[in-house]
Amino acid sequence: MMRIVQHTGIVLATVALGLLSWAQTVRSPSQAQPRANPAPTHREKPDNEALLRELEQMYEQGQYNAILQRTQQAVQGGGLTSVSLSHLRARALHRIRPQEPAQRQELIPLWDSLRETYRERGFVAGEVEATLALAFCYWQTDRARAEQLLNDALKRAAADADQPLEVAKALSAYATDDWFDLREWSICQRLWERALALQEAHGADELTLARTRYNLGVLALKQNQLETAQARLQAALAVQESQAPDSPELASTLLALGELAQRRNQLAEAQNSYQRALAIHTANQLNTAETAQIHLGLADVARQQRRWNDAQTHYERALQVALSVDTQSREAARAQAGLGVIALEQGALDAAEQQLQRARQNPHLEPLEQAQVDHELGRVAWRRGKLNDAVPYLTRALEQQQSAQDTPLNIAKTLYNLGALTLERGELPQARDYFTQARAIRERESPRSLPVAHTLMGL
Repeated sequence: MMRIVQHTGIVLATVALGLLSWAQTVRSPSQAQPRANPAPTHREKPDNEALLRELEQMYEQGQYNAILQRTQQAVQGGGLTSVSLSHLRARALHRIRPQEPAQRQELIPLWDSLRETYRERGFVAGEVEATLALAFCYWQTDRARAEQLLNDALKRAAADADQPLEVAKALSAYATDDWFDLREWSICQRLWERALALQEAHGADELTLARTRYNLGVLALKQNQLETAQARLQAALAVQESQAPDSPELASTLLALGELAQRRNQLAEAQNSYQRALAIHTANQLNTAETAQIHLGLADVARQQRRWNDAQTHYERALQVALSVDTQSREAARAQAGLGVIALEQGALDAAEQQLQRARQNPHLEPLEQAQVDHELGRVAWRRGKLNDAVPYLTRALEQQQSAQDTPLNIAKTLYNLGALTLERGELPQARDYFTQARAIRERESPRSLPVAHTLMGL
């Protein structure tokens, strides 16, 4: 199983589709749906079959450029006559840079040809995959065409098919690998919900159902739909704890539940989930981007509890693991930002600014992570007495939080700091407005709390 890290505490599982088994499927008269032109059966030649097995293994390992080289050699040698080999070439191209013009120039006719071939053969799973891939290729240049292709894929997926679970795999895989990267949450939801409906209706195994429910839980968490996320993730957890204890899949779900608890300010529960996830990674000797995310979760909890030494230890470990995976990873930037906050709390302003600026330069930070970095850089400038520098940082942080729908209490914190900062600058009407907004949120979300008292003092 190939796994893609997408977010703080979030790992999405994608399911590779077995092209060899597709190509070798022979319909019996009792299984086939009536159609005017019966779909021809197809079986790979022995030499193609061996190459296909090798290429599928390379695909699972992410060796996309190597696949392109091998299939190009087959084309030049006159050996690329297999639909399955053409499909693997299309997949490899798609996984590299499907939005670039040069890639699309080859991909679009390739997927179009495969789509037509699978339609003629009545192979719904292959047709659905090719249609989804085409939609993704057109997304940046022809949105109307892409939307139509998405609708076609979902409509085709709803039709009766001999292999409904393979159709579900295609839907789930493209939601995971393509649309999640583009942050197209509504498309992901349509694909995963349709996949889940097919899986539930056609007897998918419990772990497959758990994986799709997990993905839907992650999606709800992305959209700050915490109740929905809780229900989906708990459903996945129940199955994984009984059928896949100590598995990386269980660790992924625990990681997501840790973030969910942390958003609700349930720090003890968050810490427990993160610690369980870390124990699984340790037992399996894993050092992946997800391992870094677990340490980041533990570090964030420790920071919120003002356990500075524990926080620093986990941030440093997260940075070490993240850099070993990818020097430009988002996890590395988050660890640098965390170390910057620790330095700020300890009064080491130069070190704080250095770490935060390193994090800020990372192009992979998500909007809310960028907002946190700007917020902390504003605090650094404020501590140095550079009020004119602090205001733009905090204002930009607030705009990013509101645009990306951050949790209300996080927004209230930035509003409060802007109130205190503008009060110090003598801008009383502006300060009063910020404090009033912060007070309204805090009284609604956490009445009779210390932050409410602080806001009242500001007013």
